[in-house]
Amino acid sequence: MLQIENLSVKLKKKQIIEDINCQFESGIHGLLGPNGAGKTTLMRSVLGLYPHAKGNITVNNTAISNTNVGYLPQKFGLFPNMTVRQVLTYLGTLKKLPADGLGAEIEHLISEMNLEDKIDSKMSTLSGGMIRRVGIAQAFLGSPYVIILDEPTAGLDPEERLRFKNYIKANKSNHIIIISTHIVDDIDYLSDYVEIMESGKILVQAKREEVANHALDKVFGVTREELDNIDTKYYLVKEYEENGNKKMRIISKDKIQGESLPPTLEDGYLCVLKEK
Repeated sequence: MLQIENLSVKLKKKQIIEDINCQFESGIHGLLGPNGAGKTTLMRSVLGLYPHAKGNITVNNTAISNTNVGYLPQKFGLFPNMTVRQVLTYLGTLKKLPADGLGAEIEHLISEMNLEDKIDSKMSTLSGGMIRRVGIAQAFLGSPYVIILDEPTAGLDPEERLRFKNYIKANKSNHIIIISTHIVDDIDYLSDYVEIMESGKILVQAKREEVANHALDKVFGVTREELDNIDTKYYLVKEYEENGNKKMRIISKDKIQGESLPPTLEDGYLCVLKEK
């Protein structure tokens, strides 16, 4: 278990994180929130990158500094003149991983990331999506108990996003995996738990289904004509097509004319932010 107690972070006299108390159980956690909510600051604080942060962070009652943590930052790009194999070997050495077996683990991870033909290519020759996949591989190097991924699918094409999601789901056992992303569909597919942040605080921490239920009986599918006749406050989520007809998915606290729809994680997330 990852335990965060009374965490506060102030950067350049601005309060970014304010007195956060929470626990992260084993499993996949989706960290959601608007830009500026404090998600990246929270993850960097867990990594110990802000020495002036106040509070206590432990893993199974041991200081986080004594725990092997895997991390993929928003921007990952290292040593352009080194090959993929050399970069991962160097990072594995920094992690103090045993040399015996390191090469085989690197080849396995590169295979999982569909980069076998690039393992001896220089980093400078890779596309942005390929570099991202190398970043994911290094985060899992050594099978750390805590793995933090900041926008891991940014720059990945649909096929590689699916490969990444399937890899995460297949390898979540005995890990705490925290994923921050703006792609709510990824979290809906992956997560066991969801944390929603805004203004440096965690508004909700619950199982994925429980977050979706924040929108229970508040989601409707309406036609354009029905939408024009609504005289109460609502939020338009998206347009979609049903049987060749265009419809709108909306959220409203009041019962309105239209088809009642089962809530998704995105609906629950929006309700948490709009109704806090």
